[in-house]
Parts: sequence; C-alpha cells; structure tokens
Amino acid sequence: MDQIGRLIREYRERAGMTQAELAAHWPRHARFGGGEGVSWKYIQDIERGRKRIEDQATLRKVCGLLNIPLWRVGLSEYDPLSGALSGASPFTRCFDLMELTVRQIWQLRKAALLREARQVLARLGSWLDALQQEISPLLQRDQARFGHLLADYHCIRGVLAVDAGHYQQALAYYQQMEQFARQLNDPAVLAHALMNLGVEYDRRGETQHGIQYLEEACDCALEASKAWSVLVHSYLSRAYARAGEERRFLRANDTALRLSHVLAKDFIEDPDQVYYTLGNILAERSAGYLLLGQPRQTLALREEIKRVLEREQGTRVAAWMPLDWARAYLLLGEVEACAKELRELYRQVKAMGSPPALEQADSVLAALKKKYDSVQAVRELSEERQAMLA
Repeated sequence: MDQIGRLIREYRERAGMTQAELAAHWPRHARFGGGEGVSWKYIQDIERGRKRIEDQATLRKVCGLLNIPLWRVGLSEYDPLSGALSGASPFTRCFDLMELTVRQIWQLRKAALLREARQVLARLGSWLDALQQEISPLLQRDQARFGHLLADYHCIRGVLAVDAGHYQQALAYYQQMEQFARQLNDPAVLAHALMNLGVEYDRRGETQHGIQYLEEACDCALEASKAWSVLVHSYLSRAYARAGEERRFLRANDTALRLSHVLAKDFIEDPDQVYYTLGNILAERSAGYLLLGQPRQTLALREEIKRVLEREQGTRVAAWMPLDWARAYLLLGEVEACAKELRELYRQVKAMGSPPALEQADSVLAALKKKYDSVQAVRELSEERQAMLA
C-alpha cells in the first residue's frame, strides 16, 4: 500500500464513506469521458497501492472531495492548471495546521526535546480551546475531524505527563481520549486509547487489568491498519512479560516485528498517525526479557538496538536504553559494567530532563550500593550522583 492510497483510505473512513460511495463520486479523467463514477474495485486498488493516480488534476479533485490537505500528497495550494489557490476555508486551513502541529510534537518527543514538545502542546491547546468556543456551522460540519484532533491532543497530554512522571494525570487524559474515541467510532483511535489505558494500568501494578485493555485494543486494531496492530502488540508484549507469560510475550513481540515494515519512517508523513518505529519494538523486547529474568537476552539485543535507533534518530529511546543494560549487568553481578551504564544514563537523561528515568536510575544505584557498596566503581558513582544533587 503506497502513501497516497493510505491517505485516501484514512480520509474516506473519516468521512464515513464506503468504497462504493467514494467510487460513485470519483472524478473520471477526460479521456474516459469525464464526469464522475468508477467501480468500487478501482477504489480498492487505489487504496491498496495496486493502482496509482497519475493525473494531478484528478488527485486535486479527490483531495477536495475527501478534505485531504494538499501538502499531504505533495501538492501546493496553487493549482497550475487553473492558476488559482485552492478554495480551502479558514477552518480547513486551521485544521491542517493543527494536524501538522500534532505530528511535529511527536517528532520533538522522538528527538528527546521534551520541553519544546510541551511548549508546542500548550499552543495547540490554546487553539483548540478557541475553536471549541466557536459556533460556526463550518466547525459543526467538521465535527469528526475536530473530534480526532481532541483525541490526539489528550493522547499527547497523557504521553508527556508520563514523561514527567505524572502517571495519575496521564490516566485521566487517556480516559478523556477514550471518551472521544467512542464518540468517533473510529477503530484506530479507540485501539490507541485502550492501549494507553492498558499500559498505565500495567504500570500501576494492575497487570491483568492492563492486559484486558490491551487485548481489547488488539481486537479494535484488526479493524484499522496493520500499523496499529504493530503498536498495540508491541506494548502488549511487555504486559505479558510482566505477568510471566513468556510464550505470549514472544508471540506478541514477534507479531509486531513481523509487521514492522508497514511503519512510516517519517513521523511528519505518517499516514496512519501511529508514530512508532522498529527501535521502539526492540526496546519493548529488551525490557520484556528483563521482566522475565533473562538479562543475557537483553544484552544480546544491545548492538542491534543501538544501530536501529541511530538510523531512526530515536534520541529519546536511546537515552533510556542504558537503564536496561545496567539492570541486566546487575542481575549478572557485573558490577563495573552496571556502574558504567548508570553513569551514561545519568548523563543522557539529565540533558533530556526526564524525572522518571532519573528515579529508575537511582533505584538501580540503590540496589547496586546495597550489595556492592565496597566496590570502588560503585562508591565513585554514588559520589558523582551526590554531586549532581548538590
């Protein structure tokens, strides 16, 4: 499936149209008599990437029909055939800008620019508040699109709250996201909301409750694109590992890895709005092995994870990875190696500004000191940490 085919499917579903309904209004090229109407099989082939829209004029008409922002398909607002700007309404342009802003926030988070991500999120929130106070018929007409934006907004609020260690607040945001998702009746948004709730309940120690949410999210993802199945299976794998279910852990993570080729490489152009990468899947596998008490398996993934994250420029995930390796070395009793990884972790997360990462690093250091306080490498690291806190 190519990118334009995915976009057409995404926006057709947003508009609540079937393939047959879109086919009835599809603009025919002049060489085929002009007018409207093609077979639903043609629409299916377009969405699956088996056929492509070669004519720019046709593509522009399709974008107008489905409210697809022209920049999403590589076209400018200027139409060289008519010599005019597209007739997008101010509300449509505002929605385009806010959707692009959502993508940019995810990109900033990926790059570990958390402070900047929060600043942009605050600006997005002010725009959404202003729009919610509008009584324009245009806003009412675009309620579904606006609902998607609100769901995305609460999702990002939850994710950034987690990054700050505000887990109860994050849970509240995800509950709001679920409410919007159920109103929208969009399987992708609902799968995302249920997944977020499952992850948070698992984090709170309510693992079986979390698994229930995550498994329901898997069911919803079956009605969305494969990219959503990748995301949900990846997070479900960690919950299975925490529950001690190794076979299910491996099966869920293997499923995510097997389907990972469908993930977009560029968050700004991600047609499914999943914002997930192969590096994230491997990080979940690494964490899962630790939960199952298999530190050597975690360390065996180390070089592959480093290569993948460097290629993807996954700065935030890369900053967290020394925590896994420190825990693995601690389980193996390799004290100096554990201290080295903790030192690197402190260096990276201090620059990133992640309280949860610092708390978990301190927890590993405390365990290290409890058992190996007489080792020089441990004493030196403890002194360095005290100096950081001074």
